[in-house]
Amino acid sequence: LASLRDEVLRLARMVGDLQTLAAADAAALQLTLSRQDLAGIAAGAADSLAGRFEAAGIALDRQLTPVEVLADPGRLHQVVTNLLTNALKFTPAGGRVTVQAGPSGAAAVLQVRDTGAGIPTDELPRIFDRFWRGRAAAHISGSGIGLAVAGELARAHGGGLAADSEPGHGTRVTLTLPRA
Repeated sequence: LASLRDEVLRLARMVGDLQTLAAADAAALQLTLSRQDLAGIAAGAADSLAGRFEAAGIALDRQLTPVEVLADPGRLHQVVTNLLTNALKFTPAGGRVTVQAGPSGAAAVLQVRDTGAGIPTDELPRIFDRFWRGRAAAHISGSGIGLAVAGELARAHGGGLAADSEPGHGTRVTLTLPRA
């Protein structure tokens, strides 16, 4: 029953992600913007996933400095959750994921760094493409839309996502948003 429940939840998230992508394509993505603390949203997303990190034997570090952004809190929570979930999937037991947020000049920056296997250089430019999964993802569940959704939502907030990785040494994904 637990396995069936998990699969139903995974499929429900996938349907929600597909709806988000379709709305973004149709320029119908509705954001309800208000002043939000990016660090607070990141803390909430980390809290919601803490049990999964603990069960996987992966340390989740937080380095969160308050910084205000104009954002839809639910959609921004979705971005951070997608980034953390992705890091969780590709970090082995005993590894570490760090979520960091704070101001950087006129921008608010959130980074998720992991100590996973990293992404091969030739695959890195494609990680935000819809339905694309790298060679290392073949044995890991997923649909290839989580990072695409995160990228669309980042752009809808006037920001962007970028990633850098060193194979064998982990990956860092950076969300940059304008400060409020």
